[in-house]
Parts: sequence; C-alpha cells; structure tokens
Amino acid sequence: MVALMVEHLPRWMTSTILRDLCARYGQVLSAHVITYRSRTSGWIEMASEEDADSLISGLHGFDLRGCSLTVTRTTTRVIGSAPHT
Repeated sequence: MVALMVEHLPRWMTSTILRDLCARYGQVLSAHVITYRSRTSGWIEMASEEDADSLISGLHGFDLRGCSLTVTRTTTRVIGSAPHT
C-alpha cells in the first residue's frame, strides 16, 4: 500500500469522485477528501508502487477545471484508513 496526497482539489470534490478519478490509474484502497479553511486536499491509498507511480504521472500537474493538482507520496494517514504495513 502506498499513501499519496492530492492538493489543490476543487471545493466541490467528494471522496467518491476522487476515488473514481484515481481508479483510472490503478487499484484504490481508500480515498478521503478533507477541506480545511479554503483548502481541499485528498488522501489516497493505492494498492502498489506501480499504481502510485501511474497516479502521480497521470494527475500531477493535471488541470481539473482550473485547479492544477499536486500529487505527492506521504507517510501521513487519515484516521480510519488501513494501517501502513
């Protein structure tokens, strides 16, 4: 499992939409959207390194209705998601 953070998401983004968007690049184990103040970010857990690399290649810098997405690996975990092993 590989944890990723997606920053600069549009405010209308939901966890379901984010999961569907990321599923184009590999197996998504979990997807969570969190809005804090004026920032909307997503935490994704992909099944493998290959899936994570594919997601980064596909979405990093992608323009989603005027929002340029930033995708990075992270060690931070959202409460309730699967533990890192």
